[in-house]
Amino acid sequence: MSMVAVHGPHTMYSKAVVQSGPAQAVADPADGLKWTFSVTPASARPASDFDWTYTPAGGSPASPINDTKGPHVITFTGNGIKTVTLTVSGTQGIPANGTYVMGINAQSGPGPK
Repeated sequence: MSMVAVHGPHTMYSKAVVQSGPAQAVADPADGLKWTFSVTPASARPASDFDWTYTPAGGSPASPINDTKGPHVITFTGNGIKTVTLTVSGTQGIPANGTYVMGINAQSGPGPK
């Protein structure tokens, strides 16, 4: 994993694979604007405990994506650093309730390395 910058205990910026707490993002090797997001390891918590937001806006499907552990795929509309936030709330369990923030580097063309 290539680190670009680190901001706070739950934020990482990377090019191809990012993980912050239970949130994981993996770039598509054929299209660097296409990313798969999921909660890892698999959680027994209900899907309604998980909400994802992407900033800046501009992706398909549109942000926010509520009530899913993933995996789900977002195709961003432009290059650059995108901030992805997973909020875990509701019933107590694993992973812990909290907000997990990642920064990804979306790039058109072949996926980042």
